[in-house]
Amino acid sequence: CGATNSFSTFAVLEPDNLPPTADAGGDYSVAEGGSVSLTGTGEDPEDGPLTYAWDLDNDGSFETPGQNPTFSAAGLDGPGNQVVVLQVCDEQPACDTDEATVDITNVAPTVDAPSLAPQPSDEGDSVTASATFSDPGADDSPFTCTANYGDGSGDLAGTVSGNTCTGPAHTYADDGLYDVTVTVTDKDSAAGVSPVAAQQVDNVAPTVALAGESTTNEGGIYALSLDAVTDPGLDTVTEYIVHWGDGASDTFAAADVAAPNN
Repeated sequence: CGATNSFSTFAVLEPDNLPPTADAGGDYSVAEGGSVSLTGTGEDPEDGPLTYAWDLDNDGSFETPGQNPTFSAAGLDGPGNQVVVLQVCDEQPACDTDEATVDITNVAPTVDAPSLAPQPSDEGDSVTASATFSDPGADDSPFTCTANYGDGSGDLAGTVSGNTCTGPAHTYADDGLYDVTVTVTDKDSAAGVSPVAAQQVDNVAPTVALAGESTTNEGGIYALSLDAVTDPGLDTVTEYIVHWGDGASDTFAAADVAAPNN
């Protein structure tokens, strides 16, 4: 009888690929205008190689490759937040995604030292303080501002035009050296204060108006009176010196002179 051969066919089944697991880390925090490093991780059940990509603006496109990119808050406004998404893929490719939130904090304006005009000034004259400022937020306007002239008058409301704050014209009541600052506040109530600028206010001599007869007899008594004594500052008159025009002069203590009420 003849021999008979029989053959069996076996199918080799490949195991199903298991997708990796993505972890976007976080949550994260960054000041507006700043940057923060993102720390993504991934795990693959088969321990295969993984690729990483991020969607940093949460628009569905994974435009930023790499496991640990830098998130920039330039051009963004705080307080607010931005969702970022990590995508991790194996070589098949099978992919997994995970998201995290980046908290964007508000930053106060940065204010330059004020410019003061005129500098120096005289007591009784007005002075104006102005300062430029910047803010890293995308839209922190409207801004408000104040100027403090350092003489106890407090914070006086100024006006903002572009990136410049201009304080109101201010009159110093007396001479001295005064510390001036400008404060700028953004729409989120964050306030930035400028460095101090020193305003020199100079003393001004009093003005005296005299009254008397236009003629007198030689050897007679000449009566001279004060019509007005004015001083732009808060100074106290301590003495009067009268130059009679003939080379002679007399000094009188202020307490001995009937001064007008000016």
